[in-house]
Amino acid sequence: MARFDGSQARRRRSYMSIDGHLDALKRKHGALDSEINDMLARPAPDESELNRLKREKLRLKDEIEKIMAQTRH
Repeated sequence: MARFDGSQARRRRSYMSIDGHLDALKRKHGALDSEINDMLARPAPDESELNRLKREKLRLKDEIEKIMAQTRH
């Protein structure tokens, strides 16, 4: 069994919390995608709300990509 020194254990916990954060961001991104698609299926979607959701989805995508680039996920 491998043993971790203190810094290795901290790094491992850090990556685990980053993975959890990434998973949460991806879930939110997917939920927004579903909500946007539901709105688009309506006869007259609220354009301002639709634009707000799209901006939020893009913000989440940018945050996901930034974290992935910083951590080489």
